[in-house]
Formats: sequence, C-alpha cells, structure tokens
Amino acid sequence: MNQPLWNFNINMENKWTQQSRKYEQHKSPCILSSLDPVNLNISQTMTDESPVFNGNLESLNLLNDINESNETKSVRLLNDNEELLVPSEERFLSDLNIKRGKKIKVVSIFGNTGEGKSHTLNHAFFDGENVFKTSPSQVSCTLGVWAMFNPKLNMLCLDTEGLLGISKKEQQRLRLLLKILAVSDIVIYRTRAERLQRDMYSFLGGASKSYKNHFNRAFQQFKEKNDIDKSISLGPGLIIFHETRHTDTLDASTSVTESAEDIIRSNFSELQLEYDAFSFIKYVGIQNKDSPTSFKELRIAVMKELESTEIRSPREAKYIYLILKSLNQKFQTKISEVQPDMYLPAFFTCQDKCASCHTSCSLSTGHKEDGEPHDNPKTCEFQHQFQNCIYLCKKCYMRGEKTVVTPSYKSVTENSWSSLFNYVWSGYVISCKKCGEIYRSRQHWYGNKDPEECAVIPEIVHVWPGEFSLLGSQNAAQKLLIAYLIFRTRWRVLDLSPLEWCLNGWLIR
Repeated sequence: MNQPLWNFNINMENKWTQQSRKYEQHKSPCILSSLDPVNLNISQTMTDESPVFNGNLESLNLLNDINESNETKSVRLLNDNEELLVPSEERFLSDLNIKRGKKIKVVSIFGNTGEGKSHTLNHAFFDGENVFKTSPSQVSCTLGVWAMFNPKLNMLCLDTEGLLGISKKEQQRLRLLLKILAVSDIVIYRTRAERLQRDMYSFLGGASKSYKNHFNRAFQQFKEKNDIDKSISLGPGLIIFHETRHTDTLDASTSVTESAEDIIRSNFSELQLEYDAFSFIKYVGIQNKDSPTSFKELRIAVMKELESTEIRSPREAKYIYLILKSLNQKFQTKISEVQPDMYLPAFFTCQDKCASCHTSCSLSTGHKEDGEPHDNPKTCEFQHQFQNCIYLCKKCYMRGEKTVVTPSYKSVTENSWSSLFNYVWSGYVISCKKCGEIYRSRQHWYGNKDPEECAVIPEIVHVWPGEFSLLGSQNAAQKLLIAYLIFRTRWRVLDLSPLEWCLNGWLIR
C-alpha cells in the first residue's frame, strides 16, 4: 500500500530535525551559528503558504484588450481583416455616446503610414487629448478603423490605417479604406512630403473611380431599401492637408487666374486620373520649420464644411452604421494579394512583338546584337498571310532532334538542269541534311500522300519584325520555277509563230 504524502513529509521533517540536533552537538566551535533563523518545519510551512482551491478556474490574461492597453477613448469599428466589430446599431450608438435620432457628419482621415494622422485628429478636433493612439515606434499603431464622436462639432471622426505600410494584405487594406472614404462626408488627406506625391493622386483617383462605378449604385439601392428621401449620390468633399518644412506650399505657386485647387485638378488630368466624384477639393498648406504644427487652418476649413448644407446634409448616425455594414457585406470577396513588380518588363525586355499573335519577345534587350534571334516559349497562332509554319523532319523528330526542312525543286544529288526535268515529271522534293530525301510530291502515278502524313511535322512559329514569311519562302523556288516554265513556253510560241501573228491585247485595241 502506498504511503500518503503527508506521512512522507512528517517522516522527512523528523529525520532532518534529528540530523540537525546531532550536528549542533558535535560541530566545531570555530563554526559560527547562522544569524538567520532556520525553520525546518516543512509540513507547517507548506500548510500555511499553500493556496486553497475553491473550485474556480481562472486563466491568466497575458494579452490585454487593445482598448485597455492603449488607454484611448476611441472605439475600434473594423479590424485589418475587414471584420465589423460592432454587432448592432444600438451598440454603435451606445459605444460612441450618440443619442438616437442624432444627425451628424462623418470626417475621415487618410494618408501614408507615419504621417501623423492620429496626431492630427487629436489636436485639430479634441484639444490635444489622446483620443486616437499615437506612437513613436516604427510599427504602425493604427490597425483597422477607429472612431470617436465629437458632440461639440457634431461630427464622427474616423482614424484609418496608413497607406504604404508593411502588410501582406495590401489590397484588402486598400478596399477597407475605400469603404470608409465612401461613407464619409469630408475626407482629409494628410501628407508631410515636401511636394505632393504621385501616390496621393493615385489613391484619390482610384477612390473617385470606385465611388462612381460601385459605391454610388450601392448607395442608391440602400436608399430605396430603407426609404431614405435625402440624396446621397454626391461624393464626399476632399481637403488636402499639406505640411512642408523646406519647400513652399502650393499656395505660393498660385496666381490671379489659377488657385491651388486648380493646380491639383490639372495634375489629376495630366496623370489621366478621375477626381469628379469629390463634391469639392480644398487645399490647406502650411510651412513649418521649427515650431509645432498648427492645425488652426485645417480646423477652420473642416468646421466651415460641417456647417454648410449646400452639398451634403447631416445624416442620422444609425444610417451611417447601416451603410457601412451594407458596404462591408457587399464587398467582402477574397482578394488575391499580388505584389506589384518593381522592375517592369519594359525596362530590360525586348519590345519587339510577333506579327501573328502579338506576343512580346522574352529575351533581354540587345540580344540581336549578340547574334541571338527572337524567342518566346508561348505557342503562336497560324495566319495565312504570314505562312508562319515550318517543316520538321519526322525521322529526326522521333529521335528527339529538330531539323528544319524546306521543299525544293531539286535534291542534293541532282544538278540544276536535270532537276528541272525531274521537277516537271516528279514534282518538288523535301530533303533532310541528316536523312537525305524524305519526300517527293509525284513519286507515284497516283495515291501520293501529303508530306504532313508521312515525312514532315508542321510547327507554327512566331513572325518577328524584319523576318520574311517562313513557309512562303520555302516555296519560293517552286513558284519561281513555275513562273519561269510558263514564261519560257509562251516565249517559244511567240518565237515560232508567223510574223503576222500578234498578241490578243493588240487585237482588242
């Protein structure tokens, strides 16, 4: 029978006590006693310090909720997987402290990662309070979409994830941002570049095109379904907040006849990008060298548009949630994350194309100077005008070799004069440099097979610029011989005819 655990502990305690007493009696006087009291009452120590199990199991919270760890007041609406984290409109109103029936406007901010979007919202509309999380780290601090309602300005602020960040879901993130842009009334694009970059125009141009082609129709369907009278066909307004350090803002390039907004529209047109989905475009530029950034002009521009009802009127907060939910459910298909190629094929690849199938050459530029002909592994398409077909010797092909053969009016062993008579009698011949003569068109009186059936294998090839048609060039000798024989026969007839004979064309005249 096994000994109980407590009996084992008691026996061990007694044993250690006896050993310690013997040691105290026989130890050398040179050895001093320990100043620290030693408690060898193991059973009592284990009993006093052992926790009492009450039947309740509780796991350790190693990963705190992101809202608690960040200590921010904003509410996370969507994560980086496009998942809506607020389950209902009641929860949406309660989390953001918005009264039911309250009509508000939506202001969202976009820009590249690290441009200070969250910092801009905190200082422009919340008096510098840490509503949206900011971080000096190289890692992006805003993932997904965060929201906060400002009751003084009667607007809902949406902070978004930055563009051009390190992410494996770049396309999915872009679609998420376009959804947020579509439900917004005012869009702020924040940039701290010395000059307005092309990526800003590309993003805004794509957003305008997406709104017209997809979101506008979805809004109309939502309006009919929910019996909303107000029109939401007009797109959001755009405010570009541009901060520079060493260069002048766009306002310095304006004139009496051309404003900063006109320059931006001209840049959109020059890049062949759309912008007409935005109800208005406003430019706010500041040059800041050493002092902290001033958000006064941005705040004035936004408040002016919030008070205006000429283009878009405030909407009930619940409809904002329902529109966002509807768009998120409608555009939720899986996207293939294809990474863009930094080095385009046009940089280093030959730009010559096949005249038959319009496929580009796959070799590097300058290969013709190295004596290497054009090539592309893709199968070409046959076109009669190019006769882009060659003949391969069938015997060589069966041995794993490719030997190009051409029809001719003479074989290798025949001379030029005897071959003329043999051609008239036996037709053209196909010879292989390895197998010799492999086909003659008139070898028998009747029942001659085509060369494709017994001697050759046709192969369709590309027709590159500067190259002659292939099959047509193979039959050039045959065509030339036929033309020569016809001409020679007619010449002999004219030569042997009486002098009074004349050509038919002369008689018609």
